[in-house]
Amino acid sequence: MLADTPPVPLPRDCDDVTPPGRLASCCLYGYVYDGATTVTGALVTVESPTGSLTATTRSGVASTEPYYRIDLTADPLSATVGMPLTITVVYGSLRAQRAWTVQASGQQVDVGLQLSDRWQEIGEGSASQGGISQNDGYSGPVDIAAGPDGSIYVAWVDNTIGNKEVYVKRWNGEIWEEVGAGSAFGEGISDNSGDAGRVSIAVAPGTAPFEEGIPYVAWTDTTSGLGRIYVRRFISETWQVVGAGSASGAGVISDPPNGHSHGTQQM
Repeated sequence: MLADTPPVPLPRDCDDVTPPGRLASCCLYGYVYDGATTVTGALVTVESPTGSLTATTRSGVASTEPYYRIDLTADPLSATVGMPLTITVVYGSLRAQRAWTVQASGQQVDVGLQLSDRWQEIGEGSASQGGISQNDGYSGPVDIAAGPDGSIYVAWVDNTIGNKEVYVKRWNGEIWEEVGAGSAFGEGISDNSGDAGRVSIAVAPGTAPFEEGIPYVAWTDTTSGLGRIYVRRFISETWQVVGAGSASGAGVISDPPNGHSHGTQQM
């Protein structure tokens, strides 16, 4: 994402100052962003119908943040008002390009590098340090699902408190938040004395009989002494059972064959 306000407004001429009432020359300035961070060493090429010039982003008199600066009136650009320009940025394996029309005075054009060709974090720190779990214990197995409103839900098994519980968080577009009080610490949404094993999460699409956007979590659990399947859903701001006993005792399978729910022999 490009910042709405650059770190420092850049000058409008090629002398690193803005003379009151006039412009010494018509200059193109700008920042190059990798995500929300300005980068040093990006190659910026400005091309006009008559030629091209290249500059490298670096800090200078105009700003301590790295920026590029190209004099549009210099040869071979020889730009005039209304002339179309193509601005191409190369930074390592990343590349970006945008069109620009020369304005009547100096101008600032910031460029954001393309992020679509690489993996990126969903929120700062989601794939480093403590991740989204931010707990002292071991987290896993894990499952992920997307809601119809674009929210992303993640459910995982966590042994921070000693036994293995089921935790859930949701990405709301800005932060990873709990889905109901206590969904990602302590006893989590499972709140059982046994160990949770495998976990799965799904978000209802809104087709009958399911209410749109309601997350459902299923997991294997040893609370009863055997491997059982438990299920809860988040509705009315609480994690509720889906039918009597769906998250305790025998769970959703009252009489499993051979004394085990399918797929729970190894936890």
